[in-house]
Amino acid sequence: MASRFRIVSSLPIGGAGCQNYDLVVRGLECVVSVWETMREGPADWRGVFNGVVAYRFRAEIYGRGFFPESYDTLCEFLESDWIEELKSIRPQGLRYWEFRHYALFMSNIGYLEVAAETFSEERPPS
Repeated sequence: MASRFRIVSSLPIGGAGCQNYDLVVRGLECVVSVWETMREGPADWRGVFNGVVAYRFRAEIYGRGFFPESYDTLCEFLESDWIEELKSIRPQGLRYWEFRHYALFMSNIGYLEVAAETFSEERPPS
C-alpha cells in the first residue's frame, strides 16, 4: 500500500538525539518515555498507546527501512499492510475495534511501531 500518513507528534529533541528511553507494556497499554539527556526526572516526552494489539521494535543499528518521516516524529499510517495482516488473523467472533498503525524512529535508540486503538501524549510543564 502507498505510504499515506499524518504527523501525530514531534519529539522535543535537539541535535544530539534521544539519550534515554523507557518502553513499558502493561496489558493493552504501551507507554514510551523519552529523555534528551541521560538525566533522571520527568521525561521530555511521554506517549501512551491504549488498546494495543501488537508492537515491534528494531534497534537503531537495524533501522534500515524505517519510515523517514518518523525520525523523532510520531506518525500514523493511514494505509497499512501490517494492520490489514492483523485484521486477517483476528480470531473469528472476536469483538472488533478500530486500531491504527503508529511509527516512531527515536534517534540513537531505534524504530518502534505500535498497532493501537488510541494515542495520547504528555510533555513536562515548562
